[in-house]
Amino acid sequence: MVAPKLADQAGRVLGGRYRLLSQIGSGSSGRVYLAEDAQLSRNVAVKLLHPALADNESALKRFLAEAKAAGAMSHPHIVSVLDWGQDEGEYYLVLGYLAGGSLQSYLSSGRLLSIAQAAAVGAEAAAALSYAHGCGIVHRDIKPANLLFDEAGHVRVADFGIARALEDNSLQDPAVGLVGTALYAAPEQARSSRVGPLADVYSLGLVLVEAVTGVAPFAASSADGSLRARLDSDFAAPAELGALAPVVEAACKLDPTERVSAADLARQLVLLRASLPLDVPLDPLGEAGGLAGSGAAIASTHASMPQREAMMADQTVVSDALSATWVGAPIPGTPLVDVATPATTEASAAVEPKEPKGRRRRRRWIWLAAASVFLGAAGGATFAEWTTLFPPPVKVPSLIGMSNARVRSTLAALRLRLAVAGKRYDSQIPSGHVAVQSPFPSTVLHQGDTVSVLWSLGPPPRPVPDLSGDSAAAAAQMLQAALFHEQVSYGYSSSIPKGDVVSWAPSKGNQPAGSVVAVVISKGPQPIQVPQLVSKQYQVASATLSSIGLVAQSQLTYSTKVPAGQVIAEKPGAGSSLLPGSTVVLVVSEGSPSVRVPSVLGDTKASAASALQKVGLKLGTVYGSAKGRVLFSVPAVGSKVPAGTKVDIYMA
Repeated sequence: MVAPKLADQAGRVLGGRYRLLSQIGSGSSGRVYLAEDAQLSRNVAVKLLHPALADNESALKRFLAEAKAAGAMSHPHIVSVLDWGQDEGEYYLVLGYLAGGSLQSYLSSGRLLSIAQAAAVGAEAAAALSYAHGCGIVHRDIKPANLLFDEAGHVRVADFGIARALEDNSLQDPAVGLVGTALYAAPEQARSSRVGPLADVYSLGLVLVEAVTGVAPFAASSADGSLRARLDSDFAAPAELGALAPVVEAACKLDPTERVSAADLARQLVLLRASLPLDVPLDPLGEAGGLAGSGAAIASTHASMPQREAMMADQTVVSDALSATWVGAPIPGTPLVDVATPATTEASAAVEPKEPKGRRRRRRWIWLAAASVFLGAAGGATFAEWTTLFPPPVKVPSLIGMSNARVRSTLAALRLRLAVAGKRYDSQIPSGHVAVQSPFPSTVLHQGDTVSVLWSLGPPPRPVPDLSGDSAAAAAQMLQAALFHEQVSYGYSSSIPKGDVVSWAPSKGNQPAGSVVAVVISKGPQPIQVPQLVSKQYQVASATLSSIGLVAQSQLTYSTKVPAGQVIAEKPGAGSSLLPGSTVVLVVSEGSPSVRVPSVLGDTKASAASALQKVGLKLGTVYGSAKGRVLFSVPAVGSKVPAGTKVDIYMA
């Protein structure tokens, strides 16, 4: 069947569920419409894919594979694919709706990003690309129109997988002549080389340049000229990029092997943003009054409260003309029950399915008969007994976000049964609470009917960032950006500078978002306690200090009490704490000082004793007449002897 003309698209219902309201964007992959999801009563964005897909079997297979891969991704900065299907020969994707619009609309309104704002936007986009590359998916069409904002100014990347489906089958945008806007294509795309993840990094770098300067690099009068301009040399960032310039240049190397990865780019941008002063937050709904005319993303916050509760899970129970399934597969191994309400070709039927006429007649007859029994019963029949025999219908409450115990008590009070269909990861719903329910809130059931739920496992696991070489502040920023909590402790390290990360755990693999990462910050080298060295020989004391990382320095002094070579004192004293390589002064004894024996020849005993005492010597044994005169001494006059030595004298 031929698809309706563009003029007839407004009001069209796809898959019996999605009513197109107005066109809000277009591109090489198709046209985007604001639409109403009749089953959930919320706004979504529906992308009608390029008509050539329906006529090209290999393109169609590629699109289906890529759409499923994109739908399986769950990241806070990637637009979720909620559903897909076929209607009247056209394939479509159902995405969330973002009221913040795109970076393209933001720039078209005459506004630019500051360097700090560009670093924040780029870090979020690079984190999304890193996650996608880890899933084996290359975007291939990064441009301002594919960077969408929520109302808080956070960015989400759109159109994952679609560019590759189109490019691999030569479906070109007539206005551009190349899938992936030529202004932002990597050099390898221009050469028709094999395109890998680093092509996305290059494109994001050029987008950030335009976001700050308002000028797209390598712009030329034709797509071919724009592509040729980037094939000769590395990109040189303009001066107005300031501190962002080296980061962009690292992302826009001509040789892909010299570029930083998306993960490294996100890391550099996070560090740059942390180093910049506080800036005015990005407000996509500011001056221009909102940029909703730019594309698709997650559900509008203008929905009513019951609608919001039903939309808290970014993936939900859906049914379309192709299949009825849980979008966003539960964890393998958990039981899965299909509890979706089959869609019809009428939007009104999707909201309130009609019962067959025969069933309505039977129910009407039952109620009339029961009323007759009630009115004609004689005594004993009470209204309480009537409601026990014929319980009234009940409306299904909203269970999204409820705990296990609360769900069971809520349903028990309404006399509804609970069926657990499985579990799934959800970035919004805490673990152990309801992520998805069926039937939807306000559906009318009979008491005893069953309500099925999927329990949330909490946010999906994500890679722990590499913190090696980071400062404490940078590590905190990296973990916060990756949605982890930090637990800090401190330890000594002889190799890691004070204030930098020594280790973190867990350090490898994927961990649940919101989990704790224990980080050890260096206190620098561990201080060394000075040992007790007094009374030790200097050689022994010096060797002891050397063995524990300290340096000995000797200071000689005479001592009449401490033998030569022994340590008299140490500076600083024993028990002091020093950094490795510090010096300890050891005061070492030289023994008693040397003196010369004075001339006492011819002196009386008293005179000789006085002369010896004056120079620090002592009178020893006196030989001969005590009343005589000194003939000679031992040691002899003029001899050099230690202070305190006894000198013997011979008298006649």
